[in-house]
Amino acid sequence: MAALAMNVSPQRALTALVAAGRDHRNVAVRKCTAQYLVTIVERMGTGRVMSGIKDITDKVLPTASMFACDSSGEIRYYGKKVLYQLMSHEDFDKLLVKHVAPKHLKDVQSKVEELRQRGLGEMPTDTPSARHRRAESGGSRAKSGSRDSINSPSSTLSTPTSSAKKKSPRGADTGLEECKELFGLLDARDWQQRSQGIQQLMDMCAAGHPAVFNNLVKVFDRFVPRLTDNNTKVNLFALQALLTMIREVGPYADVPLINSLVPQLVQNLASKNQQIYTTTKEVLNAVVQHIDNGLLLQPFANSAQYGNARVKPDMIDKLSDLVLEVYVRKQQSVIRHVLPVLWHLLGNMTSSGALPGGTGNIRDATNRLANSLHLQMGDALLEYGGNLTQRHLQTLKDMLANPVQQ
Repeated sequence: MAALAMNVSPQRALTALVAAGRDHRNVAVRKCTAQYLVTIVERMGTGRVMSGIKDITDKVLPTASMFACDSSGEIRYYGKKVLYQLMSHEDFDKLLVKHVAPKHLKDVQSKVEELRQRGLGEMPTDTPSARHRRAESGGSRAKSGSRDSINSPSSTLSTPTSSAKKKSPRGADTGLEECKELFGLLDARDWQQRSQGIQQLMDMCAAGHPAVFNNLVKVFDRFVPRLTDNNTKVNLFALQALLTMIREVGPYADVPLINSLVPQLVQNLASKNQQIYTTTKEVLNAVVQHIDNGLLLQPFANSAQYGNARVKPDMIDKLSDLVLEVYVRKQQSVIRHVLPVLWHLLGNMTSSGALPGGTGNIRDATNRLANSLHLQMGDALLEYGGNLTQRHLQTLKDMLANPVQQ
């Protein structure tokens, strides 16, 4: 299956894969199909998959949607991973409606909205079969925990335990009634009322209002859509507001808030409005400064790999900066989330330095990411790249021999 996905033309591989495994009754077969669907979609690139070409778009979207609603958690993860990559395309919602069966569409749209708000998240590992295997082995794996290290590329990469969430200044869910007026303004149809809501939120954050900090995730669920508001004035004002609020909010940001915030914020890097673009870069710098960088690693990696082609160079550079800050204390997280991004970029970058379906040049940004990783990992980086083709491995060596400064 791996040879099929990597060596046959992507369109032929896709046709064979979907025909053989999409509707198979065996969970293991569907899981394998979903896993290699991710590989094929990454090879094709978002632009080609969403181009409307017969036997590509009309196969990928229904198949990914089916997998995203599967009974198996791992299969759902792979299905959502494909949708997460494609949802940055401007015609995604329209094509989803066109190609997904009406009886499944509502469930799929709900999954997509969840991805937009929460991000992709971690692959589920605690499946019933995994629990059964642990029971049979007497829980030996749980007892034999290892330190976060990279002594050997073949070492097992254990899933990091979730860090304890930072507590809000007061108990949760108190003062939610006081936020109703704020929510009404942030959701208002009139753009001036939405701007008024943003101003009110800024004032409440500056004053350390308990109603905001006790319900931070719920408040930001209402605020975050304003970061991509259709009205340019509201869009820009929300970015400027976030720039001032992040100092107060950052220390209390947890995974749900960050996974909701980052994808929406990053979309603005694709804006043709120079003021929005510049302000977004300033906000991202502030986010890195005031939020635990370890929590930012996965959403930044997802944006660098699956985001709009226009945001990739900036997000790859941001990811390079995070590697330098995070690697010392979270080596396994860097290996788990950042190395796949580098392999994806090396494997899909064209001779012109662009990705399929994109026009921006990512060669220099990829060079900086490779060198940031090499600075921390040394030659272990090349050992982890043992599965790269000779051509891609040589490209990596050339980048390490000729580092590019930002």
